[in-house]
Amino acid sequence: VIYTPIRMPNVEYVQLSKAGIAQREGGYVAVDSHNRTSVPHIFAVGDVTTEVHQLTPKTIAAAETVADRLFLDSNIPPVSFDDTPYAFLAHPSIANVGLTQTEAIEKHGHAAVKVYRSWPKNLYHGIMQSDRKSFMKMICVGPQEKVVGLHMVGMHVEEGLQGFAVAIKMGATKADFDSCLSIEPTLAGSVVNMQGDDEVIISKQHQDLVEEEKKEE
Repeated sequence: VIYTPIRMPNVEYVQLSKAGIAQREGGYVAVDSHNRTSVPHIFAVGDVTTEVHQLTPKTIAAAETVADRLFLDSNIPPVSFDDTPYAFLAHPSIANVGLTQTEAIEKHGHAAVKVYRSWPKNLYHGIMQSDRKSFMKMICVGPQEKVVGLHMVGMHVEEGLQGFAVAIKMGATKADFDSCLSIEPTLAGSVVNMQGDDEVIISKQHQDLVEEEKKEE
């Protein structure tokens, strides 16, 4: 069982209601895409504004953007949190960026989604009599197989995900990943080597759902 605690907003002593600042359920400060509260000249960033994805880098990015808009250029666009990479420093580590398989199907439809999976062995365990493996899952959509999600479980996978997150945010396709030579033997190298019948999988369940949808049509 994995428990992921979240931080609750500690703003009661600030008495936001006296300033006319609106709050959402749970006490979180309501803000727009520019981190502006219901009082136009008051801004809020960080954990007091959301219970989802409470991350220091997101808070820093939002704060820097607010400061830049106020003192440099009011036309600076809000921070985009799409394709934000996340890591759970467990044993083994979990790292992911982009859509999950379920989210991709909900957004793009069953027929458009293709899933690649890989179970490589970490180099650390490669010289040992160990069957411990890592897990990687790549979510692609459309005829160009644009990569919309990458999920990794294994030792130090958080170290390798950051660079792939840049590629995914730039719109990389599976072909782009395939064209990159791998560093062997590494887990990161396995991400660009997801080939072979034992690793490339289109979910049979999803194929069946597509067939059912065609029959209904």
